Amino acid sequence: MKDFEKEKQDYIAEIAVMTDEELLKHAETLIWLDAFTANNPHAPVHRKIDPLYDECQKRGSEKNIYGRAHRAAERSAGY
Repeated sequence: MKDFEKEKQDYIAEIAVMTDEELLKHAETLIWLDAFTANNPHAPVHRKIDPLYDECQKRGSEKNIYGRAHRAAERSAGY
């Protein structure tokens, strides 16, 4: 369990230093991948979504990074 916690903390540190534009592109990719692996509840990507959402929210609701990334992921999937 400690490995998961360290992995989470490393990921939080990694995304914290991204620019808004980098975070937006990263979020789009991760949201798409999360949906793509929905049939595998053990996929590592699922553990990254909550910290990603939290970081997007920290950046401010006026930027709406997570919402914009989610819409972009939907569009890339054909929706």
